[in-house]
Amino acid sequence: MWNGQTLYPLERFIGQHRGAFVAMKEAAEHVPFQLPKEFTRVGFLLAGITSSDAGLQAVMANIKSDADPTSVTSKRHPFELAATYLQHFCPVLKKFPFGTKRDAIKISDVS
Repeated sequence: MWNGQTLYPLERFIGQHRGAFVAMKEAAEHVPFQLPKEFTRVGFLLAGITSSDAGLQAVMANIKSDADPTSVTSKRHPFELAATYLQHFCPVLKKFPFGTKRDAIKISDVS
């Protein structure tokens, strides 16, 4: 579960979902198991987000409502499209726009 109340960005939470899917994919080579489809993966991702940030909630509602399986640009079916769309509205990055890294302007020397 991710609530957006810590310094833990949404990108990292999405990365954990990607890692879990890769692990399931590798396990499915040895054990008979049906991998979740893209629609289900996005559903699990959205279910794991419990943030009360209004902007993020609006984006999540937009993804849930854009579930046309025949559309190439549907945000609900390709996991990567939904993940990319969500990352832009991360409430943690709104508080700390540059994350923990310094931007290029603050770096005085690269040698």
